[in-house]
Amino acid sequence: MAGPENHAFLQFEENSPALARLATIRHKALEPARTISWTTLQTLGVKERAKTFLPSAWQRLFAIQQPQYRELVLEFCSTYEFALSCHDLFDDQAIRFRLGGHDHHLSVAQLGLRMGIYTEAEVQRRCFRRALKQIPNDTATAFWHEIGEGPYNPTVTKATHLRDPFHRYFHRVLAHTIAGRGEGTAVCTLKDLFFLYCLVHTRSDVTWLMR
Repeated sequence: MAGPENHAFLQFEENSPALARLATIRHKALEPARTISWTTLQTLGVKERAKTFLPSAWQRLFAIQQPQYRELVLEFCSTYEFALSCHDLFDDQAIRFRLGGHDHHLSVAQLGLRMGIYTEAEVQRRCFRRALKQIPNDTATAFWHEIGEGPYNPTVTKATHLRDPFHRYFHRVLAHTIAGRGEGTAVCTLKDLFFLYCLVHTRSDVTWLMR
């Protein structure tokens, strides 16, 4: 029986971008789904603070724990495309990918709905449409001074320099989930800082950040 790396879903045209991308990821380990341990947060006495810190959409994102199938993950990651020029959250051509041998296209809003991160009512709210999509460098630097110690360098500054252990914990959560790094150097990258900024200032569209 053919292994998942030789599955029919992973047969792409020769010299295609999908085949090239597959070659770079097919030997990587599939990271297990990670979720927040509310029991641990309760033990640490910060469960209620965490519930206030995390908007409903983020709580739903961090609660996702579904079966993973290697051939489907590889197919999706090899074919996923996001139109960087698209700023319309309801443009159904913004996201394209192949899954189960079929081509799909979705808007950012549709992706959030299908993943169960947002409700129909939430994607119609003004705050969803006007959510922050990036953080200017000067804002990032100012925010670091608000929550961290010392100067900020996105390539070397460690999360251990975050003053609040609560923020250090959630940096680790972000690294293992939406940032997709897993175990690593524990550097607080500019993307990580943006995620923390969105949480602290409640100005994010989670599915846009996941793109």
